[in-house]
Amino acid sequence: MRQKEPFSFESNSAPGDQGTPMSTPNPTTARPAPNASATPQVPLYPPYAGPMSVGPYPPQNDEDEIDLVDLFVVLIKQRRLVVGLPLLTALVAGIVLFLLPALGVLSFQTYTLQAVVASVQIPPALRDQVGMDIPGLTVAYGTEFNTVIDAVVKNKLKTDNLPLDPTNIRFRTYVAKTFIGKDYKVMVVKEGIRFEVKSRDKEAARAFLSDMLQRVDVRLRTEISNRSSVIYEAMEALWKDVSTSMVLSDATKALIVSSRIYRTGTMPILVPVSEPEVFLEQQRRSITLIMAVVAAFFIAVFLAFIVEYVHKLKRDPAAMEKIRGAWRHRR
Repeated sequence: MRQKEPFSFESNSAPGDQGTPMSTPNPTTARPAPNASATPQVPLYPPYAGPMSVGPYPPQNDEDEIDLVDLFVVLIKQRRLVVGLPLLTALVAGIVLFLLPALGVLSFQTYTLQAVVASVQIPPALRDQVGMDIPGLTVAYGTEFNTVIDAVVKNKLKTDNLPLDPTNIRFRTYVAKTFIGKDYKVMVVKEGIRFEVKSRDKEAARAFLSDMLQRVDVRLRTEISNRSSVIYEAMEALWKDVSTSMVLSDATKALIVSSRIYRTGTMPILVPVSEPEVFLEQQRRSITLIMAVVAAFFIAVFLAFIVEYVHKLKRDPAAMEKIRGAWRHRR
């Protein structure tokens, strides 16, 4: 039986060969000779050319970055515009907001006038028969559209610089949507019914409130007079039909007397609780001035960059030629 030879590092034979030594490849002879017609080998990685940015994005070009120094230089060049426009705005706004009101030329003061009225106590016998909600009717009559328009026109109450013309559609729209419920309110409060109006013309607002109170009172007296007349006529007819010996109750007597008094329409329904109070609205002219100056500063900065861009554009002959060509083509 043939014995197996021991393993040796000097034996590089293949598994199929029996003892045939494998020669060590020579690097100079194993690589094929270069051929000019062969396709050149493209390296797998480009040669190292210095530090690269880490991440999936390519390094940005420095020309695309905004240089804050250049922006600051533009503001320095246009410093007259950046500083002059806010100063001019402050001067004009100061004259309009402070100097002209002090001279009495303009007025930015807004007054709030309040008048509180209460309804008289109608005798219970007549009140139960009339069945009127006087506070509710007062609010309804006080905010009625046509009544308010007539009072505004009569007392020349200024409303948003619109013409005091009942046929003007802008005036009617303003009164319906803005004046009633915002500048003019009628509400039920603990003390009674409060009429409130805001206006820059204090005297016109006072006359408007007085006129509205009178109008509403006349409407209420007319309504109560009509109902009292019906009640009094019914009681008078009843008195004629029954025997003269019939004894009337105290409630019936009170109803006849009160209906006879209120049917004339001369009894006032609304009485003032106190004199109309005048409140001066808080003015914010200083805040308005600051906001105007800040807005002018940002507008000046924007205009400074626009002016600088126009100057650069004028120094570029190619760009100017394109603009002239586009202008000629348009004409």
